[in-house]
Amino acid sequence: MTFTTGANSAFWQLAAKPYRFSGAVAEHAGEDYAIAVEDDPWANNPGEQRMVAWGNPELVIPELLRLFDKFGPFARIMVSTDIANALTDEQRSYLAPYWGAQWDFFWTSTPLKPVPLANEVELYERGTDQYAATIADIAQALRAGNPVATPLSHLEEFDWFVLRENDSIMTVMGVEFIGNVAHFAGLGTVPDARGRGLGSATMVGAIDLALERVDHVEFGVWSWNTRAIDLYHRLGINHGGQIINGRHEPFEDLESQA
Repeated sequence: MTFTTGANSAFWQLAAKPYRFSGAVAEHAGEDYAIAVEDDPWANNPGEQRMVAWGNPELVIPELLRLFDKFGPFARIMVSTDIANALTDEQRSYLAPYWGAQWDFFWTSTPLKPVPLANEVELYERGTDQYAATIADIAQALRAGNPVATPLSHLEEFDWFVLRENDSIMTVMGVEFIGNVAHFAGLGTVPDARGRGLGSATMVGAIDLALERVDHVEFGVWSWNTRAIDLYHRLGINHGGQIINGRHEPFEDLESQA
């Protein structure tokens, strides 16, 4: 698959599109832009909707405002940062009084260059005895290594990549396989094991194992986590853009909790 812009961008095809579990309420897409109103897969309350937009701000913003007038307000609005920056102060306030939870989108379809210990990463799949016997230890490692990870609130919806040392879990990474895409979330290394390259090994091992069964891997990382972003760039993972969220309630300060 060759990615370009708008509806054919890597973000839209790999991150936004596969999460439409119940179908979009409204969708307008083309080579230069893509925008949709859909059920929010991460909403706190069933039935809440989000609006997602990507592409040329000049084309997106008029449609963004039209769909907001028709279907809004929304539990959440997700747009690329270039769209957010092109909104006027009045438009931003109208769509959502609070903007934040900014994250960078990464993806790859190419196995990564081997690093030490990457071949020791294991995949624990839901429904297996190994998974049932290990999920409590995975949760403990993730809470210690990444206390703001989104999967902590729905841990058992994920399969888990695990890197052990002396039979103890050092690093974990969650994965959802949806169609031909692996969605990663929740990379965490226990504090005592940091600085030894275990996070790099887990990411490389997880990506290479995932690409044995799907064509693409994608994930997001909070934009304030520059250490992780630098790692992904060093590993050669593609950076597909930056996303910011708008909502009607203040965002929790996750950075101070990390």
